[in-house]
Amino acid sequence: MSTPRYSNLNKLFSKVPAGALVDTAWFERHNISNQSVYGYVEKGILVRLGRGVFLLKGNNFDSEERLDWEVVLASLDRVMNVQFHVGGVSSIQLFGKHHFGVFSSIPDINVYGQNLPRWLKNLNANGKFRFVTNSLFRTANLGIEHFTQRRISFGYEVSYPVSGLERAILEMIDSIRGESLFEHVDLVFESLFDLDPELLTQLLLDCRKFKVRRLFLIFAERHQHEWLKEIDKSKIELGTHSRQFIRDGRYHPEYKITVPRYILPREDEICTL
Repeated sequence: MSTPRYSNLNKLFSKVPAGALVDTAWFERHNISNQSVYGYVEKGILVRLGRGVFLLKGNNFDSEERLDWEVVLASLDRVMNVQFHVGGVSSIQLFGKHHFGVFSSIPDINVYGQNLPRWLKNLNANGKFRFVTNSLFRTANLGIEHFTQRRISFGYEVSYPVSGLERAILEMIDSIRGESLFEHVDLVFESLFDLDPELLTQLLLDCRKFKVRRLFLIFAERHQHEWLKEIDKSKIELGTHSRQFIRDGRYHPEYKITVPRYILPREDEICTL
């Protein structure tokens, strides 16, 4: 083993905290050969977690424990520079607005992005990563912020990009596939009293789907939070075609979409399909 090669690796590793993940793309960007990488695996400094991904071993490493999913995402963001964000219901839960209990010890984590590394789905982590295409908005980073998790640390402050509540609720609405999820969104909406109407307007204008725009406004008018008064609906294009979104529901005459019956409880406002 040549000293210059490993000296180069040592300098790189000094910039990466113990417990962080690195992938083959990271080594390639730093001109580190596979031979060098596997030399460090043999020395026990790196741990191979799967095809194309490694962990920089720390003193407290335990191969029997699951990886913390937030450390994994912090590594993606801070070390590997992968473009992604946590969004939808996962982001809403991080901000404490999630009304349904988490029944699984390994929760689903909605990761939005393009060309996300395949190894992410195969990690032995305490969260199951679910890939979602980042295509709902024309502007990829609109409404994205960094979430900091202060309960854990691995040398860096553990932080990673997430949808703010304004973007997250629109992503959650986009994920609705049945009446039970409709009810879930409705419960979450009750607590969204402190949203930013200016950012909401930007997101609604930037959103690619008329369905999501219409449903958002239905929920907003149902709950009547103060921020709704500052959103100018006349600026928001909603399309013209009717949509039957829920079977045996009720047709919303203004937004031309069928929703669960409890959303429109007053018979004088609705017609039944």
